[in-house]
Amino acid sequence: MNPGPVEEAGRVASGVVETFQSAPLILALILLQAAVLVMVMWIARENQITERAVFDALIQHCKLQ
Repeated sequence: MNPGPVEEAGRVASGVVETFQSAPLILALILLQAAVLVMVMWIARENQITERAVFDALIQHCKLQ
């Protein structure tokens, strides 16, 4: 009898958990990389908002003259 996708996913998940239990440094590095990625995305969004505001102010200034 062939195992279904749920059973295969369960095996993969248990393998991942066992790997992280034997090497917690890997889990720490993954979490750190995720945190850096979120921080970079947040900074890029804030930068885009600021640039858009500056650009809109420049357009308004040019329209007035």
